[in-house]
Amino acid sequence: MKNVSVVTAVCVVLSLHSHAAGLEAAGAGIPIEYTLPQDGRVSIVICEKGGLIVRELLHAAPRRQGKNTDTWDGLDEDGKPVSAGTFAWKLLLTQGLKAEYLLTVGTNPIPRWETWPGNHCSICAIACADSGLYIFNNGGEGCIMGHKQAWDEKRLWVIPHWFEAWMGMTSMACMDGQLYMLQRNQKVYRVDAATGKRNAEWDVAMGDDVKLAPYSDASSVTDLDAAAGQLVVCFTRHNVVKWLDPQSGEVVDEAPIREPWGVAIVPDGRVLVISNDRVVSITRRNKEPKVVIHAGRLKAPFRLNVDPKTGNILVAENRPARASWVAVLLPDAAARDKADLATGQQVKRFAKDGTLLQSFGSPGGRLKGKYDPSNFDGMYDIIAAPDGGFVIAEPNSPPRRVARFDKDGALLREWYGGQCYANRGDLDPEDPTIMWLSSAWGNVIQARIDYRKKSWQVLATYPGACGAVRHRNGQTYICTPSGAPLVQRLDEANARLMPVADLSKTNQRFWGSWSLGLGFDYYGLEDWTKVCRVAVNEWKDGIPIYKDPPDVIAEVPPLERPFGSSRGFNSLAEDEEENVYAADSSGRWPPYGQGWWGATVGANRVLKWDKAGKFQWAVGRHAAGSAPGPGEGKYFWGPVGVVKGCIVVRDVESPMHVWDTDGLWVGRLLEDPDTQAAPPSAYALGSENFAGSLHVVPADATVPGLNPGDVLFVGSGQNNNPVFRITGWDKFRRQSGALTISTEQAGKLSVRVKAKRSRPDLIYIPHLNTGHGTIAVDGDLREWKDVRPVQIKDGETVVAQVYLAWGIIVPGHNGAHGLMAAFDVTTDKPWKSASTPQLAFQGGAAVELRFGPLEPARKAAGPGDVRVVAAPVGQGGRTVAVEMMPALPEGWAQNARKPATYRTLNGTVTFDCVQPLPDGWAAGRPRADGSGYTVEMLIPLRPPLPAGPGLRFRIDASVVLPDAGGTKSLLRLPLFSRDGADMGVVDTYFDSLLRPQNWVEAVLE
Repeated sequence: MKNVSVVTAVCVVLSLHSHAAGLEAAGAGIPIEYTLPQDGRVSIVICEKGGLIVRELLHAAPRRQGKNTDTWDGLDEDGKPVSAGTFAWKLLLTQGLKAEYLLTVGTNPIPRWETWPGNHCSICAIACADSGLYIFNNGGEGCIMGHKQAWDEKRLWVIPHWFEAWMGMTSMACMDGQLYMLQRNQKVYRVDAATGKRNAEWDVAMGDDVKLAPYSDASSVTDLDAAAGQLVVCFTRHNVVKWLDPQSGEVVDEAPIREPWGVAIVPDGRVLVISNDRVVSITRRNKEPKVVIHAGRLKAPFRLNVDPKTGNILVAENRPARASWVAVLLPDAAARDKADLATGQQVKRFAKDGTLLQSFGSPGGRLKGKYDPSNFDGMYDIIAAPDGGFVIAEPNSPPRRVARFDKDGALLREWYGGQCYANRGDLDPEDPTIMWLSSAWGNVIQARIDYRKKSWQVLATYPGACGAVRHRNGQTYICTPSGAPLVQRLDEANARLMPVADLSKTNQRFWGSWSLGLGFDYYGLEDWTKVCRVAVNEWKDGIPIYKDPPDVIAEVPPLERPFGSSRGFNSLAEDEEENVYAADSSGRWPPYGQGWWGATVGANRVLKWDKAGKFQWAVGRHAAGSAPGPGEGKYFWGPVGVVKGCIVVRDVESPMHVWDTDGLWVGRLLEDPDTQAAPPSAYALGSENFAGSLHVVPADATVPGLNPGDVLFVGSGQNNNPVFRITGWDKFRRQSGALTISTEQAGKLSVRVKAKRSRPDLIYIPHLNTGHGTIAVDGDLREWKDVRPVQIKDGETVVAQVYLAWGIIVPGHNGAHGLMAAFDVTTDKPWKSASTPQLAFQGGAAVELRFGPLEPARKAAGPGDVRVVAAPVGQGGRTVAVEMMPALPEGWAQNARKPATYRTLNGTVTFDCVQPLPDGWAAGRPRADGSGYTVEMLIPLRPPLPAGPGLRFRIDASVVLPDAGGTKSLLRLPLFSRDGADMGVVDTYFDSLLRPQNWVEAVLE
């Protein structure tokens, strides 16, 4: 705007977590004085008689050495005034916990902390060129889709996200500087092999093909190859191979072939096809199959490749994969391919004429138990390496590897992973060099760690579930903690983890954890309201016999905050004194909007009971914004364990939280990383923290690279298990004291709190006296300098400042009044969107206002509610403001309806009227230095909200931040509705629901 006189606004915004409304707000308070021996981080709790915590006053707040004073306002954790009495305060001084990255187990790239593709499914598709190796997964969540690396393992480029949600690659081939990629749902993509930039996409599905569900293995289109100017694709279910034009993707020819499983193109132009159990040769001129390798020489051939230098043919056998695909694609042949599953697991090299030259690996494949890398298990792809060797990919068998062999079949290098999603890893309590970790679904890896060299190797693989490691009478047990609590005994002789006790059959409490003792007792929940201990009655032949029914040892206290019933406990923990800890996520809302974990709960708390079942304390709160502050979380998933007098709690959406056993906040495990040991990216965990474990190096252990007493944290990455050393436990200092609140003080406090809470939060919006001048909306905010903005924060970081005013927005004697809004957004994310004017709220960056009539009790959107979103749209990136009304106000003409229905993550939402505001009513301007952008909007106020001094209504403002490319909305940050509902966004802007009960009251001055 330009040449506008401005009246200064007075804005009052109260934090939803502010407890300073009582004595402190009135200039009074109860001082807590203490002296610190050094600078540090201070946490303070207030306890009533008996030790029950009534208030977490400070959470690791920085304080200086010497005398300090903090003030308690006399309110409890729910913002209620306490009764008269004597209270205690407890103080914890720390220097914070330091995290040192050691290594990552489950993947092993160079450098060791580098990301790796795959988790739900692992590496199915590989290709190579003289310049390097292409490695892509067949289904991954949160991890990269694939990358190209040089033969010296230097990463050259990465494709971070799938091309289409939940779809990965099954086959790839390089030709003429292009990488051709076959996706599981019958799409072919072409990317620049040197840069990874996509430049073409073709859907090659035949008319009767059904699109696959996420992670379905069986696809009608099974393989492709590109060489000698040809692009050929196998359609197994349809018994045909097709030639595609490498430039347009059009089908240019086809040939009938019985059960074509794999294809390879010879440099002379011949096309080799696996047809059932033989290899045949065809050309476009002569489509009559000529047998090159007879069926008797192969057992379930699945993929093949031709060495372009020698013309030798490499064939990978994979009987199990063939059997699973046949069951879907060729059900009449299912019985045939289920037979003889113990064979067909070799790599075979043939001469051009089909003469067998070499066989590699055992015919029966790699067995479970002691790991033998020279054998194969479930190869999904094979390629010829430039040195005459070969590379294979095994995605669904532990340890999920890509392996390179020389021309004689000697192993040169193995790349492991990615392992399964939300991977769990547990160290042996007696030997921290042994880790058990999840691998392909339903399988675990036993690994040996060298902490000095920061490396690891596979010792064995077993079918079974990962969990806590326990030893008894010389035997090793793996105890799964949740879902279906299970005790498995290691049977090395028969290469298995043998289930010996299934607690789900005797005790329907599916979430808990195992005790520290050797009795293998288990803690669980009954109806989410009772803490139970399932004890071992006796051991018989190495098998624990559990008591049924279990003992109820504690009751879960109700949550006083108005957040509804408990949502559930996902694990429990026990310390050496047999105190029990739990983390509770209590429900407030049903999943809606994006529905991420933190949006489904209204409170988080960590609880403690003593060994007798007496309740000790509850601490923790739900984060109001997207970035949890100290002592806050998004969704407490449960305790990881107790170590060094502290309880460590996992959060699905943020790193691990730490309180001491007195309920004092310590911090987060990875918040202070040692960046000398590794870059900050090495300290990132998976996007959903469902796993994690803590271990203390035994005092009598001698482990090169570790010290006795070291605390090791095994995290859960996107597809692996990073290991960290956590230090700082020995620098804790504690103090305590007493406080007294008299009856008179308590009475005054109650009155003050009641008076303060009778006033609603208000925002005052000034009037801009523009006269009859013209308002220029151009994204230049210099004329807003006299208006006091309100701030949108992400945690403690100010992401945007919002300026609001009202006045005449249409010049002239009868000009219409409306709102004027300006957003000053500070971010490194681009002001860029791939949206259209009709869907301006989808994709990329955006800003918005939501407003409607003042009806505080109203929860659903209705007539008069308006949502206005501004985003750059179209090829030129012009900023467009779109007005959306869920229902037309009474009296509006029906021809004003311009309905639109949007498919959201919560179903569908229909608006009565969706229309762009006039041209020139919105403008955006990126900053020249790339530090953000500014946006101005004009918004009409119409019945039932006619503008005028004293008008009261409800309002909220938001900014939406995109990914680095500016095409996907990732995060919504609201100004007022800090209930966590719309914080997380994936791909779409966010759910189109309007929730006026969350908006703040506004007054036009």
